[in-house]
Amino acid sequence: MCFILTFLFHVSQNILLIFLRISLLNMIIIFFLSRRECVQETGEQRMRLKALKWNTVLPQAIRDAAAEELNNMPKYSHPRLVLNMCMFTGRQRGKIKPYRLNRHLFRKFADHSQLSGVQRAMW
Repeated sequence: MCFILTFLFHVSQNILLIFLRISLLNMIIIFFLSRRECVQETGEQRMRLKALKWNTVLPQAIRDAAAEELNNMPKYSHPRLVLNMCMFTGRQRGKIKPYRLNRHLFRKFADHSQLSGVQRAMW
């Protein structure tokens, strides 16, 4: 009886940890999606302001106004803050960009023929 209770405790604890990890990944992915939306909304305006700021033909007052407006843009409107992540795990490193997968999942799916157009190298 004691063995069964400890087994159930460990199983439920592992399930809880898996659930917490999945929910944490979902929160991180939602956070980065909101960053993408912010960049998409402010991208054109940001590009125009940068062009005004670096244009040496314009008067200094206009350039300073453009620089001030550029500094007052939202914090996450900078395109370099958008991170490309794996669709399944949220991993940011080791991605295969055209497939939006990390290298571990890419190899797993390619080995099981679950990616179209991917073939194992043989020579």
